Amino acid sequence: MGIDVDTVDPATLLEDVEMRVGAVTGAEPSPVAETDLYDLEADFGRVTGPSAPGAHRQ
Repeated sequence: MGIDVDTVDPATLLEDVEMRVGAVTGAEPSPVAETDLYDLEADFGRVTGPSAPGAHRQ
């Protein structure tokens, strides 16, 4: 498993990546997680909605 650097075009690899900057407006423990995982609500300017899961408490 992994990426073979010699065969990957970085531009192609990043075509499906969407990155946004926003402010977290809410956080709740995820009801489906077995560890400390939070569902985040974020304000992205014109759009407010859930962020991708994966915010772990450190």
